[in-house]
Amino acid sequence: MREITRLISAWNCDSVYLQDIALKLVMIMPALLLQKPSFKSKAKEHTICLKRRLHLWGLGDFDALLHECRTIQSTLLTSKKTMSELQLSKTFARLMLRGKVNAVLRLLDHQSAGGVLPLSDVIYEDLRRKHPSAKPGDSPVMIEGEIPFIDPALLAVMNTNGAAGPSGLDAIGWRHILVSRNYGNA
Repeated sequence: MREITRLISAWNCDSVYLQDIALKLVMIMPALLLQKPSFKSKAKEHTICLKRRLHLWGLGDFDALLHECRTIQSTLLTSKKTMSELQLSKTFARLMLRGKVNAVLRLLDHQSAGGVLPLSDVIYEDLRRKHPSAKPGDSPVMIEGEIPFIDPALLAVMNTNGAAGPSGLDAIGWRHILVSRNYGNA
């Protein structure tokens, strides 16, 4: 989390060295670092792999990370069944008529090819427009008095939902990273 925070801060603060690649690094980080080492691997093995991959990330050894990810991908079974276009459209219509929008988003997310979107100039400008420069908070909305017992950031994370964005992680994936004890202070 510290690394993601550092990269987002570098992107927001117009860092001379990282601004051009910081957001792209945030988007590819989950795909490179959080990949399961094998189909039946356990949480302890995931933690060990994450620490090793974070070390490689810190050293800037992206070639080793990519090689490991490609090796893992080549050993995975390709048994993911995809629906035909007709099946997909019927399922989409049925779920929408029932008002199950989140189920539709999950369906489309699982049927998509996936991957990290390219950070083009158009996407970059759209993100810049949607996320303006930081401004100091207004005093009426600032918390005064005793600090709440529940961490507001943790509460916000637990209340998020939605489909995957450019990073390929949906709200459940980000929630798992942010609140899971398995990741520690990574």
